Amino acid sequence: YRFAVQGTGLGAAARSPTSGLDRQGDFVLPEQVVLPWEIEAGVAIELGPRPLNPSFLEPKDGEPAIARSTRRARVRSWPRPRITLLSSLLVTGPVARGVRVEQFLAQADPSASSRDVVGSSGASMNFSPRFGVETEPVEDWLAVRAGSYYEPSRSGGVGRQHFTFGSELRLFSTTYFDLVEETTYSAEISLDLAPRYESASATIGVWY
Repeated sequence: YRFAVQGTGLGAAARSPTSGLDRQGDFVLPEQVVLPWEIEAGVAIELGPRPLNPSFLEPKDGEPAIARSTRRARVRSWPRPRITLLSSLLVTGPVARGVRVEQFLAQADPSASSRDVVGSSGASMNFSPRFGVETEPVEDWLAVRAGSYYEPSRSGGVGRQHFTFGSELRLFSTTYFDLVEETTYSAEISLDLAPRYESASATIGVWY
């Protein structure tokens, strides 16, 4: 659960004597900026011999190096094959008298309509179901992920469906000339595709 956040005091403004509204230039300022509350619940199921979300083995203070090595060897001995299935539901709360950012910025455009602007965004709760799957087609070398989630429209009507894809490739291991414990690096790419929206990223990270 994430609490709602409200921000006020949006800067010096002159109140119009005729309308009683706070203005800054051509813009009528909002009473406050609101991030609505959210609650999310989900479940993960793992098929295969690998344990789901295995615990991190924290080294103890003063533990001999051989004990730490034994712990690392135990982690590496876990089986790799698995298919992880994930599902969650995100619920976003309503906002009273909400206005979309796009509508707020469009005030200076004389061609933009100001009709029914206040209360046009976030007037009711929204529900966003999410699904995902992850597996390693090449054991201990390549992981792939795919998923989908629904982005509801905060202004009413039908939202849009997103489709996500990702892959992670194991690269190499190094101890930096025995200066640190052995670390294995990986390269990861991710895609998020939806109508009128595309996002792509590339990352260098640590392989687990």
